[in-house]
Amino acid sequence: MQTYSGPIFDGDTHLYEQQDAWSRYLPSKYRQELQARHVQEDGKYPLYIGKWKIPPGEDAMRLVDGEIKIPAPGMLHVWLKRLNEGNAEMDWVTMPPEALHRDARIKWMDANQVDACTMFPGEMNTVPAFIEDREGLLALISAYNRWLGEEWGFSFRDRIYSTAILTFEDKEWAKKEIEYLLKQGLRTVALPPGPFQNRSPADPYFDDLWAPLNEAGVVVQYHIGEAKYMHTLQELWGDVQASKSRVGQTAWMWLNAYGEPVMWHVLSSYIYMNFFKRFPNIRLVSSENGAEFVPYFLRRMDKMRGMARKGYWPCGQLDERPSKIFMRNVKVVAFPEDDLRHLIDVTGSADWLMSGSDYPHTEGVPAPNMFLRDQEGTFSDAEIRKIMFENGRSLLAPR
Repeated sequence: MQTYSGPIFDGDTHLYEQQDAWSRYLPSKYRQELQARHVQEDGKYPLYIGKWKIPPGEDAMRLVDGEIKIPAPGMLHVWLKRLNEGNAEMDWVTMPPEALHRDARIKWMDANQVDACTMFPGEMNTVPAFIEDREGLLALISAYNRWLGEEWGFSFRDRIYSTAILTFEDKEWAKKEIEYLLKQGLRTVALPPGPFQNRSPADPYFDDLWAPLNEAGVVVQYHIGEAKYMHTLQELWGDVQASKSRVGQTAWMWLNAYGEPVMWHVLSSYIYMNFFKRFPNIRLVSSENGAEFVPYFLRRMDKMRGMARKGYWPCGQLDERPSKIFMRNVKVVAFPEDDLRHLIDVTGSADWLMSGSDYPHTEGVPAPNMFLRDQEGTFSDAEIRKIMFENGRSLLAPR
């Protein structure tokens, strides 16, 4: 068991949206159609976007005697053990104030040695993949970003870095949204995983959108979530649950449509499209997609560069190995169960790894300083400090 008592940069934390997160600034014509929360007979309190129940809304929260309950933070491993023993009941706790309010979150951070953190949305992380109407999607994202800026800020006390949501589905809208967000102090933004308008996000078609983000040194985050372009793939393979709910979906979908496969597509596209040569100030972060895929991914990227040496390079041949470009421009928030000792040894560096508690979600660890609790092997103090603090803080340093 690894111990660490220094300052922490938590690369994966979340908020829980308040009831008006989508409606406060949403034009009235969209309110009924685009978002609603319904109490079910069993007390579950899922969010609906149009006809879709938003995953993981099935188990995101319950309403008990007028009080909102959530699964106990960091206790998924306990619940999974119970499942194996025939007990499927989670532990539910009252919604903690630090999940809803930034001042309470700062107090919680102080108590847990968290110097700073990246703050991801809760259910909004998944919502964009379930909206077919583009005009409605853009209106909802704009409304959410304004709520987020008002409630949390985008760089609160240079400690809570909230990720605004952005899409490139409409360039003119995106230009205005980026301009607005930068004026509000944006430091980091989350993009839905996948292409936009049948193009890679690294396609030069979008360079005019990237230019102001590059100038501001914005960190671009890819948190695990619904990849809308994967819905077609799922349907082609006969998964009738595609585009409906992540709850109860097939193992094939879990393996092939979330996390690692999507990150292969996204990260390799940025690197092969020579994105970082054009925008050297942009840094990418993969969060809650795990890190164990990285060593093999790097070897394959390097090999395929050689295979394509006489092929078509849309933005010009690379000047160096893809693995080197990755190491300089990409960081990965590992799972606490990933074999970090092996990952450091096989890649030769701890500089690309970050910790993340996933607080207050149930999938992570109960407290940020417990991230290394299950790690085996010997780590130097420098390696631990990089993973737990320096690699994240170097991305989002105080200004």
